[in-house]
Amino acid sequence: MADKRYHRTRWTWWKNIDLNEVNKKLSSSFDIEFKKIPWDDERSLSIFRELNDQLKISADTIKAYATPMHAVIFQPYLEEKTERDEELINELMKIYPRDRPSPMHLR
Repeated sequence: MADKRYHRTRWTWWKNIDLNEVNKKLSSSFDIEFKKIPWDDERSLSIFRELNDQLKISADTIKAYATPMHAVIFQPYLEEKTERDEELINELMKIYPRDRPSPMHLR
């Protein structure tokens, strides 16, 4: 039997999302944990160090990890989605409107 749990990855192409703004917008309706990933290590080679921060957003059965460039929206356990879950999905679809990492990725 196929796994029917909800799972989507959404992207933004031309600008990075301000996680503080997303936090302000969604924190009144959803549980949010801001994960600040330290990147002041001189040995780090990442050219995207400042983009490592993420939000962990929770509704009822839907969770999401949001970064400045993409969001992973998922359902850890197969349960019926609630109205609050649908609201979170819709908000993240507006913030991250793309379904692929760049215009160059073909379907």
